[in-house]
Amino acid sequence: RQALLEARAPELVEQLETKTYCYIDGLLGDSMCLAMRAEAMRLLSDKALKEEIVETDTRAASVVIEPELFLQAPLCTEYALDCAKTFAPLLSGRNGPLSDDASASMLACYGVDGGNFNVHIDNHGNKDRRVLTLIYYMNPDYDPSRQGGCFVPWEITEDAPPTSEPPTQLSLDVIRPLEPIVPTADRLIAFWTCELPHSVQQFKAPLGKEDGRYAITVWLTAAEGSDVFASGRHILSPTAAHESRAVQERA
Repeated sequence: RQALLEARAPELVEQLETKTYCYIDGLLGDSMCLAMRAEAMRLLSDKALKEEIVETDTRAASVVIEPELFLQAPLCTEYALDCAKTFAPLLSGRNGPLSDDASASMLACYGVDGGNFNVHIDNHGNKDRRVLTLIYYMNPDYDPSRQGGCFVPWEITEDAPPTSEPPTQLSLDVIRPLEPIVPTADRLIAFWTCELPHSVQQFKAPLGKEDGRYAITVWLTAAEGSDVFASGRHILSPTAAHESRAVQERA
């Protein structure tokens, strides 16, 4: 798997040198993608992990991927570790050195109850050290006309607000949605965490459990000693839809 990531890494790195976000298809191959989805489905239905699985206000279920989960989810855990190991050193140029410890990784599923995620920015400011977001989708035969649930990048239409502590709120009147991206199987979306507002369209699962929208998110964080968040860098705030959660995390 790491060899597959390394083979696609130059394409990703080249695009992120000049772009806020990009995506590539055919990252790991159909067989590996399906095996990881099956593992994810078992993991999020495991009653033994009930206390670790978080049901969010977006009606998505998620669990943090940690080394302790290796026995239950070896493929997903190894993917997160390989992702950080492969991409961190290659993407450390634009925004400073990145850590390769994969300590910020999450497996999430929008299930039979549907759900959505309003526009927000992942990095909440203050002690949040997330720099780059990598989202890998595991959804074969995905039909956006039936299921919805597309990832929507948003463009900032004017200069970002100045750095402050906590960051000034980024309002909806200075951003606009761009072309939605279908969360189809074996697709990887990458974006600079502090720079891209994004959302998830309303998701539906008319066929039940098999329609679940599965994704693994790996956040690459600033390495110890990095000055990427030093004074003068724009750390964009959440929009109103994400503000309460950000305030809690900044507290």
